[in-house]
Amino acid sequence: MINIHHLTNSRSQRVIWLLEELGLEYTITFHERDKKTRQAGESLHNVHSLGKAPVLIDNAVTLAETGAIFDYLLETYDKDILIPPTKNPARVNYLYWKNFAEASLMPYLAMTKLFSRIEQAIPFIVRPIARLVIKKINAEYLHANLANETNLIEQHLGKHQWFAGDQFTAADILIGFMLDALANKFITGTSHPNSYAFVNEIKKRPAYQLAKEKGKWSEDEFTMYWSHLKINS
Repeated sequence: MINIHHLTNSRSQRVIWLLEELGLEYTITFHERDKKTRQAGESLHNVHSLGKAPVLIDNAVTLAETGAIFDYLLETYDKDILIPPTKNPARVNYLYWKNFAEASLMPYLAMTKLFSRIEQAIPFIVRPIARLVIKKINAEYLHANLANETNLIEQHLGKHQWFAGDQFTAADILIGFMLDALANKFITGTSHPNSYAFVNEIKKRPAYQLAKEKGKWSEDEFTMYWSHLKINS
């Protein structure tokens, strides 16, 4: 039996969604964030030395890292459901966007969150200066790169229904999380209509809805976590 160690309201939600799309049986071990640090508590360190979610246990296999877990599940259990066959032209798009999600888009999102926390932690007396520095970093680096990447996504989705083409794949699950974080903030129905429509479409999928229920997903907490992202940032 597959068991997923899941940190509530985190990116490990995507593994639960993948398991639902694959129609696999699994159990979930829930872990909560530390109220002060907002990081995983001690319980996850007992599962994996880095104390990060997700962690997948499947009989003798114990595996961390979302990308690696996706690859393992798809290679072990998928029957060309969520990954285009090797010789299918759509496979190239699948591979690109699957890796783009974590390697290109997520680092900029994570850094925007980091700088928002730094700004809050800086002593009041120097906060105005720090805000000017952070604003400049956002404008010239983080938001500039996010704008380039979201524009690339928008162009691609203007030509294709899904990231690999006409077939919904695991790449859509991986990148959907990031676009959801940006929706109604950095991207809108007016600025990025194709991307905005994509986010709304993935949320209608039965597997997404089941994963949301089973993973105890909170839209309100997710929205609050990314509230530092502003429209037209």
